[in-house]
Amino acid sequence: DAFSKWSENLDISSNDEGHHLNINIISTIFPSISEAPIKFSGKMLEHIFEMEGDVWRSLQSYYAAEALKQIYKLVGSLDFVGNPTMVLSSFATGLRDFFLQPSQELKNIRTNPSRFGVGILKGTLSLFSNSASGVFGFASHLGATFGHTAAVLTLDEHFRSLHAEQKAAQQRQYDRWKKKGF
Repeated sequence: DAFSKWSENLDISSNDEGHHLNINIISTIFPSISEAPIKFSGKMLEHIFEMEGDVWRSLQSYYAAEALKQIYKLVGSLDFVGNPTMVLSSFATGLRDFFLQPSQELKNIRTNPSRFGVGILKGTLSLFSNSASGVFGFASHLGATFGHTAAVLTLDEHFRSLHAEQKAAQQRQYDRWKKKGF
């Protein structure tokens, strides 16, 4: 209710400091979501002998149920709780590699027995690196949320602008890395 009142009464053309503060507070309350692993499976409809409205209702019902089954993934990907879904998926990847890498090297054990040791090392390295990546990513998301909240709630305009510049510089660096394929 408060959000709808705020959005209906927002005059974007005004430079009023109160509106700027409201926008920052709203962006803090409604956090960002990153890397949510939401996937919808398709629904095949064959030999349809129904009215168009019935088909649309059927599809709407199907995809609404699919979305509700995955709501925990959305909640788990909220940045303000540290994105625990990212931690779990990173750990699961490392755990999978921990078992998969050595088992893949078992097929070459007769020709080169040392490859099994290499597989164990690769799997162990993947487990530790993915686990560390998930934990540090979790801490990073929590730290960023606390920093953003502190910047919004502070009354120091210089600190707020400095924080906004740092966030923009970090995003530009991330975008450059992503373009390079890192």
